[in-house]
Amino acid sequence: MLQTNYVGQQIRTFESTDSTNVRAMEWAESGGPSGAVVVADSQTAGRGRLGRRWEGGEGESLLFSVIVRPDVPDASMGLLPLASGLAVVDAVTPLVRHELALKWPNDVLLAGMKCAGVLVEGVRSADSRWAVVGIGINVNQEVMPRALEQTAISLRQSAAAVIPRPVLLASLLEALESRLHQLEHDRVTLLDDYRAALSGFGRTISLRLADGKTVRGRLAGVLGSGALEMEVGGTLRQFSAGDVSLGSERWVAS
Repeated sequence: MLQTNYVGQQIRTFESTDSTNVRAMEWAESGGPSGAVVVADSQTAGRGRLGRRWEGGEGESLLFSVIVRPDVPDASMGLLPLASGLAVVDAVTPLVRHELALKWPNDVLLAGMKCAGVLVEGVRSADSRWAVVGIGINVNQEVMPRALEQTAISLRQSAAAVIPRPVLLASLLEALESRLHQLEHDRVTLLDDYRAALSGFGRTISLRLADGKTVRGRLAGVLGSGALEMEVGGTLRQFSAGDVSLGSERWVAS
């Protein structure tokens, strides 16, 4: 039974939809409450970060989106993706045999390969502010598509067992509610937890920006705003968006 106060107390389910984020955003625009969830068995146009598509096979992935209306300052909204990624780590850790880590801002790595991703989309107007947290997890794929087999992994491949998706969803919603409470009331600990799970800290990374340019430097940390801090040519620089590449070595948090 779901042990939450509000996250997941209202759920809309679809066998198939274009995107759970789209359905959740429509619900939010019509007054959907914080914690409301949209879940689909498959989606035809799932979105990932930086315009990518999230591919989820029917019955194999866990695909859902949550409406959130967090009571935090605007300057702290950048921590929402980080909190969401941590919630995935919290829920998945007991189920798998390999180490989990986070790649900034919110890709979840299992044994150094991607097992889950988070896409946060938000709206702010004169009279409201809300966001939708979309989460996609490779759960029960026995093998990954050939194009992804070196970079992606499913939970089943690590656990060597089928994982019941309804049970995993309940655990994720409970973990997300806990991390949202932390976002509102204890952001110092939230950031400490995130930094401890961050992959590549202190190492040289590449960051591809939205304009296609690539910046290379040392991953120096994550700021209170959620921005990435890199040391580039002896100067500390801050980035609020981009795609981190950790190189060919599969790094995980120590």
